[in-house]
Amino acid sequence: LSKIETITIPANVKSLGTNVFESCTKLSTIHWNTPYTTIPSYTFKGCDSLQAFEIKSSITTIENNAFESSGLTTIEIPTTVTTIKSQAFYNCEKIESIIYPITSIEYETNIFEGCKTLTKITIRGQGVMQEYSTEKQPWMSVRDKITEVVFETGVTSVGSFSFYGCGVLKTITWNDVGTIKEQAFANTGIETLKLL
Repeated sequence: LSKIETITIPANVKSLGTNVFESCTKLSTIHWNTPYTTIPSYTFKGCDSLQAFEIKSSITTIENNAFESSGLTTIEIPTTVTTIKSQAFYNCEKIESIIYPITSIEYETNIFEGCKTLTKITIRGQGVMQEYSTEKQPWMSVRDKITEVVFETGVTSVGSFSFYGCGVLKTITWNDVGTIKEQAFANTGIETLKLL
């Protein structure tokens, strides 16, 4: 499997096992044509040529280490995802930005651990953002890396403690935000606020 560059998963394939594409170092393109609900553990571990991957709207669960050490440069978590398990994107050193939904997700605080170049978070959705705490945020393990946060049109409220402790956060961009809850930006280094 180490030489595979493109994979097409047809609709008649109903499930994948763990580690199924692990260490496919040349894999760069995946055509995902089946309504899976889960991306299993270690599925794309070590796929360092995989720069982009669309998480389909059928996905509800991303298992632990699913994309560990892959080559992703950006990732969008759709609103259908309800669970992201431990170290799902562990050591994805090329990820520069993520798009994260306002919806309630069960997550571990280390899902982006080791994402050394992750500096930008975009919050997407319609309505009120999920609540967080000083010791529990999806980006907890990279709080010292985040420099920019964008709230897209439709996000009306920033959840409590959302970016608490993001000490190098400098720039916030928003349009529809009307409410900023308790200590959402406490202990940050915000210098610039942009209104779209």
